[in-house]
Amino acid sequence: MDSFDFGKAAQRIKVNEERIKRVIVEDMSVKADQYAPEDTGKTRIEMVVVPGKQVMWSNEYIEYIFWGTSLNFQKTHNPKAQAMWTERATTENIDSWAEQYADAIERGF
Repeated sequence: MDSFDFGKAAQRIKVNEERIKRVIVEDMSVKADQYAPEDTGKTRIEMVVVPGKQVMWSNEYIEYIFWGTSLNFQKTHNPKAQAMWTERATTENIDSWAEQYADAIERGF
């Protein structure tokens, strides 16, 4: 008779989940950066990736331009520059990130 140890399976998921989250958050930072304004390069300098958690920008100016839906973004350095760049990246990539997460969990067994 075969048996399945749910305790071990849960532990493997937990261990793999943190690694998977780190990889996906790193990918999120790359994808979001494609739409971040680059006039001074400050958006890239100020970006902080908290592994397995989130991507953050720790600057008041960046917060202002993030919500700056009425701003006219300079497109010289980045033709894709726009407000709310993480939202754009998420809209375009959420299905892919969910699939990556599910596939990685599944491959862990």
